[in-house]
Amino acid sequence: MYRSHERAIAATQAGAFEEEITPIEVIGEDGEKEMHKIDEGIRFDASLESISQVKLLAENGRITVASASQICDGASLLKICNNR
Repeated sequence: MYRSHERAIAATQAGAFEEEITPIEVIGEDGEKEMHKIDEGIRFDASLESISQVKLLAENGRITVASASQICDGASLLKICNNR
């Protein structure tokens, strides 16, 4: 899981997702408009130490908060238009 975040960080910094993510304008908590243009699911501050200290969600389970899917997983939009 940690390696997955490392790869995602490197790809983001290299611009690999720029063609896959359409920037949208959002209003921040401070009321200012800003462009949302990166995947928020990537944990830029992830470390092996922090991930190893996360507790299991269920006793004898395998899933932790660090390995579970995030609420935003699967968000997408498809717009289909014709020439009219």
